[in-house]
Amino acid sequence: MYNFDEIIPRHGTDSFKWDCTHEVFGRADILPMWVSDMDFRCPPPLLEALKKRIDHGILGYTSRSEGYVDAVTSWLARRFDWQVNRDWITYCSPGVLPAVHILIDILSQPDDKIMIQTPNYTALLDSIRDSQRLMVENPLVFDGEHYHIDFAGLKAKLDRNVKLLLLCSPNNPTGEVWQRDELMRLGEICAENGVFVISDEVHSDLTHKGRRHIPFGSLPENICEMSATCISPNKAFNVGGLLTSTIIIPNSMLKERYEAELGTLQIKLDNVFGRIAVEELYGNPECERWLEELLVYIGGNLDMAVRRINATGRLKTRRPGATYLLWIDFSGLNMTDTALRRFLVDKVGIGLSDGLGFGTRFGQFMRMNVGCPRAYLEEALDRLEKAIAELGLA
Repeated sequence: MYNFDEIIPRHGTDSFKWDCTHEVFGRADILPMWVSDMDFRCPPPLLEALKKRIDHGILGYTSRSEGYVDAVTSWLARRFDWQVNRDWITYCSPGVLPAVHILIDILSQPDDKIMIQTPNYTALLDSIRDSQRLMVENPLVFDGEHYHIDFAGLKAKLDRNVKLLLLCSPNNPTGEVWQRDELMRLGEICAENGVFVISDEVHSDLTHKGRRHIPFGSLPENICEMSATCISPNKAFNVGGLLTSTIIIPNSMLKERYEAELGTLQIKLDNVFGRIAVEELYGNPECERWLEELLVYIGGNLDMAVRRINATGRLKTRRPGATYLLWIDFSGLNMTDTALRRFLVDKVGIGLSDGLGFGTRFGQFMRMNVGCPRAYLEEALDRLEKAIAELGLA
């Protein structure tokens, strides 16, 4: 059994989550529950593999081997029943987001349109703006329990200038796990209209009991040929600092163009520790056992947080089908967007991810990261409950 209750101080380690709170929130003394970075020690076999390489003493230029391909294909087959053609596999050593930017540059031109379902991961929205493309938001529809793709809105907003659709699967921040029929319908509409799908699936390994992740690239050939799937061990195994990713591109001509661009940018070689991480985390059975125990622990955190947040009578949230993230509706506090942000920082003393970062309509929402020891989560919920009670709302 792994001890996920262990408190491991992270201040003073150049942690983006812990050491940049003053820069992000204006205060250094808040409890950070924002960026999707967990506070758990990585699986021991990974740490041992990294130490072994350090003991070797040479950290020179590195490439990914057949062992890397074996680990990726085995993982995808075992976890998602996806038999991936080895020729489809490539990577981006700086991570998924640089790969997304490269694909956007290859597949579209400035002022082309890119569609995205909102709320959606902040960095994916930024990738559209930063590439000088035009964003087309197609808001998800919430039925009180699940978020759904608005297919009528999708069809109405498609035109010849929409070149790409960015998909976050499972969705960040809602934790919605898309069903096969939803993905098939989305894929068929995009394929019929010549719209290429870039699917960010970095949270796919964090799908909870009762839900099943369907890789977009596992759909029929006419759909998957118009797609690129981006995966990474970063979220599930808490190795975001290694900045490593695997990109799966079924279209051979696009894969060739993509890898040529890696060469142009001089990033075809790998991060030595990232390569080790992929092979160890996907290939070592003990790492997979660690993940299964982690999912049980996170499930307990989610259950407690959902119960206590909804019990305030003012806030609303739901248990996500995947991720360690909660999407919380604060509109019941009847505050302006600005007042809500000051309340959470100055009165509650917690740092959450701002809903406005996930789409233009979400100023009354915040994203909470519960990927932490339970003591941290209990402290955050205690502070939240106390501050709401002190508002004296009838």
